[in-house]
Amino acid sequence: MSVSLSDSAFGAATIAQCQAAEFSSNNQIEALRASAAVFPSEFVLMGAEPRFRYTSYDLATALTALDEAGGLYVGSGTISLPWRVRSPGSAFVSGANNIKLTATKGLLVPVSITAQQGQVASIDLEAALLSDGFTNPVGHSGSLSLSDPSYVGTFRLGPSSLGGSDVTGIVGIQVGFGINMVLEYADGGTFPTNVYVETVNPFVDVTFRGHAFLAAYGPMFSSLAGAVFSLVANADGGTIQSLSSSEHITLTLSSPMVDMQGISGQGTSIAEPRMRLLGKSLTAGVGVALTE
Repeated sequence: MSVSLSDSAFGAATIAQCQAAEFSSNNQIEALRASAAVFPSEFVLMGAEPRFRYTSYDLATALTALDEAGGLYVGSGTISLPWRVRSPGSAFVSGANNIKLTATKGLLVPVSITAQQGQVASIDLEAALLSDGFTNPVGHSGSLSLSDPSYVGTFRLGPSSLGGSDVTGIVGIQVGFGINMVLEYADGGTFPTNVYVETVNPFVDVTFRGHAFLAAYGPMFSSLAGAVFSLVANADGGTIQSLSSSEHITLTLSSPMVDMQGISGQGTSIAEPRMRLLGKSLTAGVGVALTE
């Protein structure tokens, strides 16, 4: 029977409000042949890079649980990617009849946050899964009971400031955490045994309306003392929570260089300039009031 998403667990963190999830094995299979043979004689799994990936609307939980520059490491614990089994003629099966993929060791990092005008903000996460090098890092269980998925809250694009000055006209941001993970293999093992954060290069891609940005921050490049972008909490039955309430998120980029990437337009559509801010660090604030 078919399956659908459910809440996932990574150590003590619960990844709720999943909009997308994926398991990829990234198997490296080699076909081996006799001398000048056309067809292979055997297939061998030489390596693999198993990953879990998630897209979630629950930004507050993710940003609280994960370090902006290092993610969340589980050395020995519970990592699961459950799937709710569909029931023909109904919604889902009941009881211990769902499935899950599991692991016990890995590193979960934030990849990006996307916030566009008129859309709910989302966060992309990626986990590198590890073992002793010879044991399959990913397991499967076919007898799983699942409780109802949880709902925490959502966010949308909010006010921003560049160089200490409030700006208007931004219609979209994509925040890249820029965490580069390196896997370690040893002793002929097939699977990775360790993972390290090699470099962190955070950035924010900004799309905006209005030519004033080109003059203020371009037309080619410039630098800023800092940049702060916010995500405001949505309000059930209304629009947004009061900006003075401690329910919002801020993303602060330190000492960014501005790469004014250009402006493009087509036909009668409104042209939208684009710029990338390259920061020396990125800090997330959760449960923040945006005004006094």
